Amino acid sequence: MPPGKKLDLSPSSVLLIHGYRSRGHAPKSKFLLVIGAETDTRALGFLISSQAHWMSSPPHRRETVVIPDRATSFLSRESYIQCWVLERLDIPRLEQGLETGQVKRCGKLPTRYLYKIRDVVRESFLLEQDDAEAVLQVLGL
Repeated sequence: MPPGKKLDLSPSSVLLIHGYRSRGHAPKSKFLLVIGAETDTRALGFLISSQAHWMSSPPHRRETVVIPDRATSFLSRESYIQCWVLERLDIPRLEQGLETGQVKRCGKLPTRYLYKIRDVVRESFLLEQDDAEAVLQVLGL
């Protein structure tokens, strides 16, 4: 990996992944919030979306953490951390993507968002139980 290019997988890091595939959808550029590394080769994360339509669904709204407009320099509008499907990220593949430009480090969200995620995951009805336990273990909050 070239000097100065290091993948930050610490909790609350945000990555932009071009051509990300998830939940059976076509590849698309997606922001992901890193929860942390589960193993040496796998990190956990949640998608960050600007699609507000999820907020009209009460179950999804309860399991969403809102990032207000202008809260970060890298998100251009109000955005939503979707805490109902856990993303398992292959670390070697992310590192390769960083080298090729497919993965970009965007910055970090304030730690308070991790506490909000913890609270949502503790009360989750949509997230698989094993996934909820994995998130809480990795967060350690």
